[in-house]
Amino acid sequence: INLLGIPTDVVALCPPHTVPKTSSGKIRRSACKTLFEENKLNAPQRAVWWQATRLFISSAKPAFTRFKRLAADWGFAFYMWLIMALLAPPVWVLVALLSSRQACWSVARWGARMLMKLTRTKMEITGIDNLPSGDSPYLVIVNHASYLDGLVLLAATGKDHQFVAKSELKDNFFARTFLEKLGTHFVERFDTQKSLTDSRQLAGFADSPSPRD
Repeated sequence: INLLGIPTDVVALCPPHTVPKTSSGKIRRSACKTLFEENKLNAPQRAVWWQATRLFISSAKPAFTRFKRLAADWGFAFYMWLIMALLAPPVWVLVALLSSRQACWSVARWGARMLMKLTRTKMEITGIDNLPSGDSPYLVIVNHASYLDGLVLLAATGKDHQFVAKSELKDNFFARTFLEKLGTHFVERFDTQKSLTDSRQLAGFADSPSPRD
């Protein structure tokens, strides 16, 4: 009465922790008014254990969803590496033993297509008709190529290609043997003079009448 100059219309006695407040302790007047008008200020409060249970359940659902997604990702990764472990050895051995480069490419192409088929990796090919027909040479340039690009090139086309790869791969016996049998050209990346020499050799190779040989 001293503050407002008028008597209070209604005095509501409410249980503790019923009046809604902000995180800093200020009364949320609009929310409090709504509860009062809906006669919910005196509504019985749920037990603390029940509130904690509901909070745990509500937080557990998204956590379970994340766990399920992560488990699916790891499961697929394990399956993919299992398929790789089963396919890579016979493909590598056949490529290493065969003397014909065309036969090596046929085996490598079969392995790439089987890997994509068994892992259900969808591949959509567009514009392949833009590649020259027959034995006409052409150059495919990929910016920031990944190891997946070579796999796709193997599986997508019925043509034999020759890769240009970084010279560090020659330090790995398995990679070097496989790539050399496919006719891969290795290029130095860090020694400037050697890089220029390798580039000139590649240019001469591309201008040769039979660049596949």
